[in-house]
Amino acid sequence: MKGTPDALARRAGSPTIVAIARLKSDASYKSAQAFARRTFGGASPIGRRIRIGRVSSPTAWLTIVGVSGDVRHSEITGRAQPEIYVPLAQAPTDMMMLAANTAGNPDDLADAVQKAIASVDPLQPVYHVKPLRRLIDEALLPQASAMSMMTMFAVLALLLSTVGIYGVVSYVVSQQAREFGVRLALGASPGDLMRLVLWRGVSLVGIGTAIGAAGALGVTRLLGGILYGVTATDWPTYLVVAAGLILVGGIACYIPARRATRLDPAVVLRSE
Repeated sequence: MKGTPDALARRAGSPTIVAIARLKSDASYKSAQAFARRTFGGASPIGRRIRIGRVSSPTAWLTIVGVSGDVRHSEITGRAQPEIYVPLAQAPTDMMMLAANTAGNPDDLADAVQKAIASVDPLQPVYHVKPLRRLIDEALLPQASAMSMMTMFAVLALLLSTVGIYGVVSYVVSQQAREFGVRLALGASPGDLMRLVLWRGVSLVGIGTAIGAAGALGVTRLLGGILYGVTATDWPTYLVVAAGLILVGGIACYIPARRATRLDPAVVLRSE
């Protein structure tokens, strides 16, 4: 925090002071520091006074003593909202949250934190003592559940597509057995047949992947609300998924391709 955060320890009755954190939710204010620059120019906002509400509002003037970073208070995946921090003595509340920065495992220090609070006020109830990581996981639980369901369907779709690719390529190889026999009889090597079958199969997979990627781009807006830490148009993710699909398709094509290389030209041509 920029400024003098120690001043937030003011007592009741002192002039009201605040620390600001992004007082504008407009997208043009990318951070609390950006808001301070736009509102106060190049001058420091520390020591300036602001008032919340209309011009005719009877609310008291607030003196700025610090500028913090952006805060996502209500929704971790949403945009940072306007925030001000007022000394507890000047704005009492019947509930407050305490955050402790620990050097070790926070789970091991939960009892110590509760005992420290009890030593100050034994009658003060303390509940929901959790590490920050768990709070974040709980906040992201709806998104995590949706992503788990989508992952399950994606894995199922991958398995079905793998079986489908294997079946199609196997059928094509069986239908083109005479062609492969002629190629072998004319001097083609088993490696040539392997590359031919793999190229045909992987080409189909590549075309299907391109069509699927285009369709995925068309529904990215529907996914934006359940993603965290990655955008719906994250190109590295698309590239990794496409490469994975092509790799799986190549593996599914390998067995039929290997079967084609083991054809006996004499047997195939005689059977035709």
